[in-house]
Amino acid sequence: MDEVRAMGVRSMGVEADLSNEQKAREAIEKVVNELGGIDILVNNAGGAITPIEHSTATTSPRADTQRLLDANFWTTVNCCQAAVPHMRQRKGAAIVNVTTTGVDTIDKQARLAMYSAAKAAVLRYSRSLAVELGPDGIRVNVIAPGMMETPRVKAAAKARNLVTPERALGIPLRRLGQAEDVAGPLEFLVTDLSAYVTGEVIRVSGGSHLVG
Repeated sequence: MDEVRAMGVRSMGVEADLSNEQKAREAIEKVVNELGGIDILVNNAGGAITPIEHSTATTSPRADTQRLLDANFWTTVNCCQAAVPHMRQRKGAAIVNVTTTGVDTIDKQARLAMYSAAKAAVLRYSRSLAVELGPDGIRVNVIAPGMMETPRVKAAAKARNLVTPERALGIPLRRLGQAEDVAGPLEFLVTDLSAYVTGEVIRVSGGSHLVG
């Protein structure tokens, strides 16, 4: 927040459990009260946050599955439902929900089954939302990152063998994704550059979803 304020722009931070419907509504209300409204909503909470050693379709425990749904699906639903009434009052508002290329592809060991299922639910929800909110002038789109070399992912990369230099050799662009790689597509989707785009998915994967 201090970094943003140093640019001469208002900024605030709110910490909340967004999987809790009431907490998500309270967080959105704080933003509206402080900043006067919401023009852009980006739902990026979540991740493959459960142990990978029992993450397949037949081994994922119910508790892990629920945790993945809470972190990836319900955070998105709760924030959208809390923010949309405020966004309907704004002209040209935009929502971007983050999924994964795992919605389209499955690794050879069929891991991350429930994580991908939770993100697939986000994708279908987003498309329904796009149809519902289109008449209100609110666009809803999706970004689907591939293997991104974020600090959290790097910390678990070796154990999971998911985001490693060796894996980068199998990506058409021959490198792992960086957080900055998502910034351009995100800017496109929340500005007038995409004024006639809704219900779409942009894969930010270096082409990894094209190969097995």
